[in-house]
Amino acid sequence: MVRSDVTPSPFRSNIFPLEFPPDAVLPYRLWEITPLPQTPKLREQIRGELRWALLRRPVAMQHIDGRFAYLVVDGGPADPVQYTGDGAVQYTITPTADRRVIALGSLNGTGGAGETDLAVVL
Repeated sequence: MVRSDVTPSPFRSNIFPLEFPPDAVLPYRLWEITPLPQTPKLREQIRGELRWALLRRPVAMQHIDGRFAYLVVDGGPADPVQYTGDGAVQYTITPTADRRVIALGSLNGTGGAGETDLAVVL
């Protein structure tokens, strides 16, 4: 059994245990964006648009190997998408060949905040 409160904190958002089979995994892919959004607010706006309108599947954000990436649950279309920001700036978000998995049966928060966020949004 894996508890959903994967980060130590005196405040818990969910105290109910989540049970996963020991071999349960969540496959995801890294998506890159060009040009790089400069503010956390813009990155979050784009993440929300990816999640709810463009890709319609869970999306998290993380810096991996010194670069910013969106973590997107695998299983849907993998075509590049466009986002138009303020001032008509066009952002292109494209999938990379970098595919990874999160072992849900042993999720302990050590995979990075993005992986934990991605698992929690499910």
